[in-house]
Amino acid sequence: MDLSDEEIEHMEDEGVVGDEEEPACPYLQFPMGSRARGRCARLRTIPIGEHVGIDWELLSTLGEVERAREIVGLDTP
Repeated sequence: MDLSDEEIEHMEDEGVVGDEEEPACPYLQFPMGSRARGRCARLRTIPIGEHVGIDWELLSTLGEVERAREIVGLDTP
């Protein structure tokens, strides 16, 4: 997801992205008010979804592989 300068500024105005916390890594320390600092702050605060796996062996045992593939919509092993 590539955010525009306006989107980052809007998020900063709304308090979604801030400069409160300076990253410990010097490679992530950008000038105050810069686009790079806003992007870095956004990436540090963005929620990350939980990944899940499908136990195809269990679904096979239960006889539900076909139904699961219909729901997932992918041809996965």
